[in-house]
Amino acid sequence: DGTAFVGIDGGGTVDNIFAIDKDGNKKWSYKSGAGKIYGSMSLSENNDTLFGADGGGYVFALNANDGSVIWNNQVSTRTYYTGTTLAADGKTLYCGFYTGNNDIKALNTSDGSVKWEYDIINGVTGTPVIGADGTIYFADLYRRLYALKDTVTGVDVMWKVEDEMSKTSNPFSLDVTRDIMYIGTQYNHFYAINLTDGSVKWENTDVDGVYLNGAAVAPDGTVYITSETDSMLRAVDPDNGETLWAYKLKDKVKAVPAIDNEGNIYIGDLSGYFHIVTKDGEELWKPVKLSGEIWSSCAISDDGTIYVVAYDPDNGGDRLYAIKAGGKAMEKEGWPTRGLNNKRQNSAYVDAIKVMSFNIYHGGATMDDDYDMDTIASVIKREEPVLVALQEVDNGTDRANGMDVAKELGDRCGMYYLFGRAIDYQNGEYGVAILSKYPIIDNKLISLPTDDDEEDRVALMVKVSINDKYLWFISTHFSYTDSQVQQAETITNEAFSLDAPVILGGDLNAEAGSDAINYMEQYWNKTYDDENIRNTFSSSSPTKKIDYIMFTSDDWSVVFDRVVIDKEASDHYAYVSYIKF
Repeated sequence: DGTAFVGIDGGGTVDNIFAIDKDGNKKWSYKSGAGKIYGSMSLSENNDTLFGADGGGYVFALNANDGSVIWNNQVSTRTYYTGTTLAADGKTLYCGFYTGNNDIKALNTSDGSVKWEYDIINGVTGTPVIGADGTIYFADLYRRLYALKDTVTGVDVMWKVEDEMSKTSNPFSLDVTRDIMYIGTQYNHFYAINLTDGSVKWENTDVDGVYLNGAAVAPDGTVYITSETDSMLRAVDPDNGETLWAYKLKDKVKAVPAIDNEGNIYIGDLSGYFHIVTKDGEELWKPVKLSGEIWSSCAISDDGTIYVVAYDPDNGGDRLYAIKAGGKAMEKEGWPTRGLNNKRQNSAYVDAIKVMSFNIYHGGATMDDDYDMDTIASVIKREEPVLVALQEVDNGTDRANGMDVAKELGDRCGMYYLFGRAIDYQNGEYGVAILSKYPIIDNKLISLPTDDDEEDRVALMVKVSINDKYLWFISTHFSYTDSQVQQAETITNEAFSLDAPVILGGDLNAEAGSDAINYMEQYWNKTYDDENIRNTFSSSSPTKKIDYIMFTSDDWSVVFDRVVIDKEASDHYAYVSYIKF
């Protein structure tokens, strides 16, 4: 309805949270426990509840319509430039704390009670963000990075990188498609971080001093970032980190840019000028001079109204401005503003399924040839896929000490399993397998054409029901030879004769542009980007992609794809795709 919610550094006994209607009138105000709001608050999806945290460690939920208190609990002693993050289902609120506990907490949104807390070495100064698959990312004061997964019983650590560099920036941003998180540091530069393991993809050294400001990400991946030291707004190439252009502002910046649905960039500076810049780095409108320093990131309503706060201590304190500039709305794709959207929810979660294809090397040998199932299972459990296509799987062989490898992995990962025999080998069998979080309703095993002197190849197919939708899932392993094309034809014909959509995962022993992959791409939807190929082989130094996930339904889409970087479990990286029905 156009209501704007504002938190200020009130202090003392004055109110510090305000609801302002679309005509600029105060609807209500409230004083939180400590009177200082350092970070953005979060609005529930149905707009009825406002969540936030103040500088004294109080976390609160207010009725967004009248400002009445739903709950207000002191759960720590201090937050510092940290906002709140709302889970996609609206049931959990995440917040980091700076002193006292030095931790991140998950709270029940119904009553503010603590579900779990995770202790860290130093305080949290950045608002956590949630990735497409629900993983929670944050950093502590000295750029130790963490990835956590909220579970039924508490919290699991997906990875952490203890790499002291400098104080990290407060607002993080994500590029879900590229599987990247962007962060800056107070005394150093601007970084793209791989969400898979926390490693640095690239570093931009042009940007120096990114602390309270952060990045906005356009739908095409272009990153817009400001610097506290040189008063520049920069556009950065998401693939290599190079600066595409730089636009000189009037003064330093302590806010995150916002992007409208035509690609224009909005940003205010500390001299009180509010700028609108085109995606090519040109001035769109003459900068508007407001009454004081602009520390906040703006919001843009659907009717194009721009809301921004300026700090004007000489004339009554903070002022909220509503500005009209052509009627363009906030961009809905990418990460177009602080906190992702106008509601500042900081969550890019997508309701989708995660699928993995994993060649586990010589029947499950691992690179130490010890057939340690825990090593292989750890790669699978790290990603929590619902379907796994396994290749090079042993069943009862001498080299695998008689193990049913599919069963061993299924038991460790808590998944149903099925093995598909390709050949007899060492007093047992060798082939492919499938793991599934869902019961297997039906299955088929078909032979694939091979040359006379080749090892037999198969495709294992299982039918499952996910959220009341049936699908078939295939695991296969193509030959190295020209018979690949015949195998592609056979598996495609079989797949399109099935009674439900199909996802295929496999080691196809072929690179993009080969005859076999060209054939598959005529009929199957790919989960990979030709401009951003993720190599899967060999794990010691990956130089080519031969592991794939594809699907038949034109109604599905790909959220992201990634490889699981692990050099011990196999000579292949596991390949993962997140697919939205």
